[in-house]
Amino acid sequence: MSENKQYNEAAAVSLDDVRIYVANTLEDYLRIREFRAVEFVYKNGLSRDVEFGDNEFGSTYILAVKGAGKTVGMIGYEKHCDFVRFKRLAVDEDYRKSGLAQMLNLEAVSICRADGYEKVYGVCDEALLDYHLKHGYKVIEGAPKETVGNMTLVPIMMTLDPYENRLKMTDPPSRVLAQEGRFKAEDNKSGIRGTKGINDKLALILRKRNEYRSK
Repeated sequence: MSENKQYNEAAAVSLDDVRIYVANTLEDYLRIREFRAVEFVYKNGLSRDVEFGDNEFGSTYILAVKGAGKTVGMIGYEKHCDFVRFKRLAVDEDYRKSGLAQMLNLEAVSICRADGYEKVYGVCDEALLDYHLKHGYKVIEGAPKETVGNMTLVPIMMTLDPYENRLKMTDPPSRVLAQEGRFKAEDNKSGIRGTKGINDKLALILRKRNEYRSK
């Protein structure tokens, strides 16, 4: 999913005033463009044509914003027929030891499980492969690596636990037509099958706190 460098779960900075939410306005999209330009074009050597392609508006993005101003993290996802592709996970350098990357990933997992998805596809920089293996991903056997910019990208996947209350065509229109992220899976821990590395209790506390603040 083309991340920026080095995540560590040890606490570093406070997340008390960081709000995590689904991007839904022009201001949010401009935040996303600016953050991606710094983290992927400038720091990881991607060209703008690669980073900002033809399918810009076919994805959902989740932002982490400090207070009323600074963007400190993001993750995107793109829905396909039977899997969802996670992409553009990145956190500000000051937040790479805060658990923010984990929170963003779990927020996307929660939304996608509620929508009925059980498979996640992504690519990660080879330098970050151990981090993703620890957090529920596995390497896709037979899928080749690829060099883009100054990154060696490795295809990875993750299996999610089925969600009993997932979105169905027989649900009320108010749910089917709801804004992305309005409904989330909350039935058990992380929702990622076979994961031992995630601190589920911490992730749940942080996610609940952010949901409360976004109301």
